[in-house]
Amino acid sequence: DLVDRLKTNGTMDGKKIIDGTISKYLNIISYIQKRAIADELLTSMITNPPLSRRSNPRPAYRMLELKQITDEIMEEFKRTKDLFYLEMHDYVQFLIASPTRPGMETISLKMSNLRLLKNKDGVPVLKVFVDHTKTGDFTYPVSPEFLRLYSDRLMSRFESLEQDDYFWFPKDMRTRATLQGRIRKNFVRISDNLGLYKFNGKVRPMTSIRHASIQRMKKDGVDLYEVVKVHNTSLEMEQKHYGAETDDQSLIDLHDKIYAKRIK
Repeated sequence: DLVDRLKTNGTMDGKKIIDGTISKYLNIISYIQKRAIADELLTSMITNPPLSRRSNPRPAYRMLELKQITDEIMEEFKRTKDLFYLEMHDYVQFLIASPTRPGMETISLKMSNLRLLKNKDGVPVLKVFVDHTKTGDFTYPVSPEFLRLYSDRLMSRFESLEQDDYFWFPKDMRTRATLQGRIRKNFVRISDNLGLYKFNGKVRPMTSIRHASIQRMKKDGVDLYEVVKVHNTSLEMEQKHYGAETDDQSLIDLHDKIYAKRIK
Protein backbone atom coordinates (compact mmCIF):
# COMPACT_ATOMS: atom_id res chain seq x y z
CA ASP A 1 0.00 0.00 0.00
CA LEU A 2 2.82 2.39 0.88
CA VAL A 3 4.64 1.80 -2.41
CA ASP A 4 1.43 2.10 -4.40
CA ARG A 5 0.60 5.43 -2.73
CA LEU A 6 4.13 6.79 -3.23
CA LYS A 7 4.09 5.83 -6.92
CA THR A 8 0.66 7.39 -7.55
CA ASN A 9 0.04 10.24 -5.11
CA GLY A 10 3.59 10.84 -3.90
CA THR A 11 4.49 11.86 -0.35
CA MET A 12 2.14 13.17 2.35
CA ASP A 13 2.72 16.63 0.87
CA GLY A 14 1.84 15.41 -2.62
CA LYS A 15 5.44 15.54 -3.86
CA LYS A 16 6.21 13.13 -6.69
CA ILE A 17 9.29 10.95 -6.12
CA ILE A 18 11.23 8.56 -8.31
CA ASP A 19 11.61 4.80 -7.85
CA GLY A 20 15.17 5.25 -6.60
CA THR A 21 13.95 7.36 -3.67
CA ILE A 22 11.19 4.87 -2.87
CA SER A 23 13.79 2.11 -2.87
CA LYS A 24 15.85 4.04 -0.31
CA TYR A 25 12.76 4.36 1.91
CA LEU A 26 12.22 0.60 1.69
CA ASN A 27 15.86 -0.02 2.60
CA ILE A 28 15.35 2.04 5.78
CA ILE A 29 12.23 0.02 6.63
CA SER A 30 14.18 -3.21 6.04
CA TYR A 31 16.94 -2.02 8.35
CA ILE A 32 14.38 -1.25 11.09
CA GLN A 33 12.86 -4.72 10.68
CA LYS A 34 16.25 -6.43 10.93
CA ARG A 35 16.95 -4.50 14.11
CA ALA A 36 13.53 -5.49 15.48
CA ILE A 37 14.16 -9.16 14.70
CA ALA A 38 17.54 -8.97 16.44
CA ASP A 39 15.78 -7.50 19.50
CA GLU A 40 13.09 -10.24 19.27
CA LEU A 41 10.33 -7.71 18.62
CA LEU A 42 9.50 -9.26 15.22
CA THR A 43 9.72 -12.84 13.96
CA SER A 44 9.77 -12.19 10.20
CA MET A 45 10.18 -9.48 7.58
CA ILE A 46 7.88 -8.26 4.84
CA THR A 47 8.95 -8.78 1.25
CA ASN A 48 9.42 -5.50 -0.59
CA PRO A 49 7.74 -5.25 -4.00
CA PRO A 50 10.09 -4.96 -7.00
CA LEU A 51 10.87 -1.50 -8.34
CA SER A 52 12.28 -0.60 -11.72
CA ARG A 53 15.00 1.81 -10.69
CA ARG A 54 16.15 4.08 -13.49
CA SER A 55 19.42 5.95 -13.62
CA ASN A 56 19.56 9.50 -14.91
CA PRO A 57 21.75 9.46 -18.04
CA ARG A 58 24.79 11.71 -17.84
CA PRO A 59 26.73 12.00 -21.11
CA ALA A 60 30.49 11.73 -20.78
CA TYR A 61 32.85 14.65 -21.32
CA ARG A 62 35.42 14.24 -24.08
CA MET A 63 39.07 14.56 -23.09
CA LEU A 64 39.49 17.75 -25.14
CA GLU A 65 36.51 19.26 -23.33
CA LEU A 66 37.98 18.38 -19.94
CA LYS A 67 41.22 20.02 -21.02
CA GLN A 68 39.27 23.19 -21.85
CA ILE A 69 37.73 23.15 -18.37
CA THR A 70 40.99 22.52 -16.49
CA ASP A 71 42.78 25.16 -18.59
CA GLU A 72 40.10 27.67 -17.63
CA ILE A 73 40.38 26.73 -13.95
CA MET A 74 44.12 27.46 -14.17
CA GLU A 75 43.37 30.78 -15.87
CA GLU A 76 41.09 31.68 -12.94
CA PHE A 77 43.98 31.00 -10.59
CA LYS A 78 46.25 33.25 -12.62
CA ARG A 79 43.64 36.01 -12.68
CA THR A 80 42.61 35.85 -9.02
CA LYS A 81 45.80 34.51 -7.36
CA ASP A 82 43.41 32.44 -5.25
CA LEU A 83 45.13 29.17 -4.31
CA PHE A 84 41.72 27.49 -4.21
CA TYR A 85 41.69 27.38 -8.02
CA LEU A 86 45.20 25.92 -8.23
CA GLU A 87 44.18 23.13 -5.86
CA MET A 88 40.89 22.70 -7.68
CA HIS A 89 42.79 22.34 -10.96
CA ASP A 90 44.91 19.49 -9.57
CA TYR A 91 41.89 17.92 -7.89
CA VAL A 92 39.92 17.82 -11.15
CA GLN A 93 42.98 16.40 -12.91
CA PHE A 94 42.98 13.66 -10.27
CA LEU A 95 39.31 12.94 -11.01
CA ILE A 96 40.12 12.69 -14.72
CA ALA A 97 43.01 10.29 -14.05
CA SER A 98 41.12 8.11 -11.56
CA PRO A 99 38.17 5.69 -11.64
CA THR A 100 36.83 7.42 -8.53
CA ARG A 101 33.38 8.86 -7.84
CA PRO A 102 33.60 12.67 -7.74
CA GLY A 103 32.23 13.94 -4.45
CA MET A 104 32.64 13.24 -0.76
CA GLU A 105 34.33 9.90 -1.44
CA THR A 106 37.26 11.69 -3.07
CA ILE A 107 37.40 15.06 -1.32
CA SER A 108 37.59 13.20 2.02
CA LEU A 109 40.68 11.16 1.12
CA LYS A 110 43.33 11.33 3.81
CA MET A 111 47.06 10.69 3.60
CA SER A 112 46.46 7.24 5.08
CA ASN A 113 44.33 6.40 2.03
CA LEU A 114 47.17 6.96 -0.45
CA ARG A 115 50.43 5.13 -0.96
CA LEU A 116 53.24 5.35 -3.52
CA LEU A 117 54.40 2.12 -5.18
CA LYS A 118 56.61 1.26 -8.17
CA ASN A 119 56.11 -1.27 -10.92
CA LYS A 120 58.87 -3.56 -12.31
CA ASP A 121 60.10 -0.75 -14.60
CA GLY A 122 60.39 1.74 -11.77
CA VAL A 123 57.32 3.72 -12.81
CA PRO A 124 55.63 5.35 -9.79
CA VAL A 125 52.16 3.98 -9.06
CA LEU A 126 49.71 5.91 -6.88
CA LYS A 127 47.54 3.48 -4.92
CA VAL A 128 44.30 4.74 -3.38
CA PHE A 129 42.38 2.80 -0.75
CA VAL A 130 38.85 3.92 0.15
CA ASP A 131 37.24 2.27 3.15
CA HIS A 132 33.73 3.69 2.66
CA THR A 133 32.09 3.44 -0.77
CA LYS A 134 28.66 2.36 -2.00
CA THR A 135 29.93 -1.23 -2.14
CA GLY A 136 32.40 -1.25 0.76
CA ASP A 137 36.20 -1.14 0.64
CA PHE A 138 37.73 -0.24 -2.71
CA THR A 139 41.32 0.06 -3.98
CA TYR A 140 42.37 1.53 -7.31
CA PRO A 141 45.46 2.83 -9.18
CA VAL A 142 45.68 6.32 -10.67
CA SER A 143 46.63 6.81 -14.32
CA PRO A 144 50.43 7.35 -14.61
CA GLU A 145 50.23 10.69 -16.41
CA PHE A 146 48.82 12.28 -13.27
CA LEU A 147 52.03 11.84 -11.28
CA ARG A 148 54.12 12.57 -14.36
CA LEU A 149 52.46 15.95 -14.85
CA TYR A 150 51.63 17.13 -11.34
CA SER A 151 54.01 15.38 -8.95
CA ASP A 152 56.03 18.58 -8.41
CA ARG A 153 53.12 20.11 -6.50
CA LEU A 154 51.93 16.94 -4.80
CA MET A 155 54.86 14.73 -3.81
CA SER A 156 55.88 16.91 -0.87
CA ARG A 157 52.59 16.07 0.83
CA PHE A 158 53.76 12.53 1.46
CA GLU A 159 56.59 13.95 3.58
CA SER A 160 54.98 17.00 5.19
CA LEU A 161 51.45 15.87 6.04
CA GLU A 162 50.34 13.55 8.83
CA GLN A 163 48.45 10.34 8.12
CA ASP A 164 45.20 11.85 9.41
CA ASP A 165 45.49 15.02 7.27
CA TYR A 166 43.31 15.44 4.20
CA PHE A 167 45.18 14.98 0.93
CA TRP A 168 43.11 17.58 -0.94
CA PHE A 169 42.84 21.11 0.46
CA PRO A 170 44.66 20.02 3.65
CA LYS A 171 44.80 23.54 5.09
CA ASP A 172 41.20 24.47 4.32
CA MET A 173 39.22 24.72 7.57
CA ARG A 174 35.78 24.42 5.93
CA THR A 175 33.84 21.19 6.20
CA ARG A 176 34.36 18.69 3.41
CA ALA A 177 30.71 19.08 2.36
CA THR A 178 31.06 22.88 2.11
CA LEU A 179 34.31 22.52 0.19
CA GLN A 180 32.85 19.97 -2.21
CA GLY A 181 29.88 22.28 -2.77
CA ARG A 182 32.17 25.14 -3.77
CA ILE A 183 34.15 22.89 -6.13
CA ARG A 184 30.97 21.57 -7.75
CA LYS A 185 29.46 25.04 -8.24
CA ASN A 186 32.66 26.39 -9.80
CA PHE A 187 33.00 23.36 -12.07
CA VAL A 188 29.43 23.77 -13.32
CA ARG A 189 29.90 27.54 -13.75
CA ILE A 190 33.09 27.14 -15.77
CA SER A 191 31.71 24.28 -17.86
CA ASP A 192 28.56 26.29 -18.58
CA ASN A 193 30.53 29.43 -19.48
CA LEU A 194 32.50 27.36 -21.99
CA GLY A 195 29.27 26.03 -23.50
CA LEU A 196 30.05 22.47 -22.41
CA TYR A 197 27.64 21.85 -19.54
CA LYS A 198 24.62 20.93 -21.66
CA PHE A 199 25.09 18.22 -24.27
CA ASN A 200 22.46 16.43 -26.35
CA GLY A 201 19.74 17.96 -24.20
CA LYS A 202 21.26 16.67 -20.95
CA VAL A 203 23.51 18.30 -18.34
CA ARG A 204 27.02 17.11 -17.50
CA PRO A 205 27.95 17.68 -13.84
CA MET A 206 31.18 16.44 -12.26
CA THR A 207 29.94 12.84 -12.31
CA SER A 208 30.31 12.95 -16.09
CA ILE A 209 34.09 12.97 -15.56
CA ARG A 210 33.78 9.39 -14.30
CA HIS A 211 31.78 8.49 -17.40
CA ALA A 212 34.64 9.87 -19.49
CA SER A 213 37.07 7.53 -17.72
CA ILE A 214 34.90 4.51 -18.54
CA GLN A 215 34.48 5.53 -22.17
CA ARG A 216 38.22 6.19 -22.53
CA MET A 217 39.19 2.74 -21.22
CA LYS A 218 36.67 1.05 -23.49
CA LYS A 219 38.10 2.88 -26.51
CA ASP A 220 41.61 1.87 -25.40
CA GLY A 221 40.51 -1.75 -25.67
CA VAL A 222 40.56 -2.56 -21.94
CA ASP A 223 38.49 -5.66 -21.18
CA LEU A 224 35.00 -4.55 -20.08
CA TYR A 225 35.19 -6.70 -16.94
CA GLU A 226 38.37 -4.89 -15.89
CA VAL A 227 36.78 -1.53 -16.72
CA VAL A 228 33.81 -2.05 -14.40
CA LYS A 229 36.03 -3.66 -11.75
CA VAL A 230 38.40 -0.69 -11.51
CA HIS A 231 35.43 1.71 -11.46
CA ASN A 232 33.80 -0.22 -8.61
CA THR A 233 30.61 -0.83 -10.55
CA SER A 234 28.92 -3.69 -12.42
CA LEU A 235 28.34 -4.77 -16.01
CA GLU A 236 24.64 -4.08 -15.50
CA MET A 237 25.28 -0.51 -14.33
CA GLU A 238 27.77 0.08 -17.14
CA GLN A 239 25.23 -0.93 -19.76
CA LYS A 240 22.34 0.88 -18.08
CA HIS A 241 23.99 4.06 -16.88
CA TYR A 242 27.42 4.60 -18.45
CA GLY A 243 27.34 2.78 -21.78
CA ALA A 244 24.65 4.68 -23.65
CA GLU A 245 26.14 7.43 -25.82
CA THR A 246 23.76 9.00 -28.34
CA ASP A 247 25.77 11.86 -29.84
CA ASP A 248 26.72 11.87 -33.51
CA GLN A 249 30.43 11.11 -33.01
CA SER A 250 29.70 8.10 -30.77
CA LEU A 251 27.31 6.79 -33.41
CA ILE A 252 29.97 7.23 -36.10
CA ASP A 253 32.54 5.43 -33.91
CA LEU A 254 30.09 2.56 -33.35
CA HIS A 255 29.30 2.43 -37.06
CA ASP A 256 32.98 2.23 -38.03
CA LYS A 257 33.60 -0.47 -35.42
CA ILE A 258 30.75 -2.87 -36.11
CA TYR A 259 30.78 -2.38 -39.90
CA ALA A 260 34.57 -2.26 -40.32
CA LYS A 261 34.73 -5.18 -42.75
CA ARG A 262 31.82 -3.92 -44.84
CA ILE A 263 33.32 -0.44 -45.07
CA LYS A 264 36.58 -2.02 -46.22
